[in-house]
Amino acid sequence: MDQRRMPIRYKRKLVNSSGKWKEENLLKVAGAVNKKIMGINAAAIQFNIPKNNSKFRGG
Repeated sequence: MDQRRMPIRYKRKLVNSSGKWKEENLLKVAGAVNKKIMGINAAAIQFNIPKNNSKFRGG
């Protein structure tokens, strides 16, 4: 019988998108949304900003 055990120490994956965008792109998102050129989601996609960050900071 094959008994599998949980690992003694869990290692977190260090993959996250935090910090992979430039602050100038975040400002471009905020400017586009404030000028009503495009919505938050469209601006976030165009400038490669995670949607949650653009909603939190740009809105």
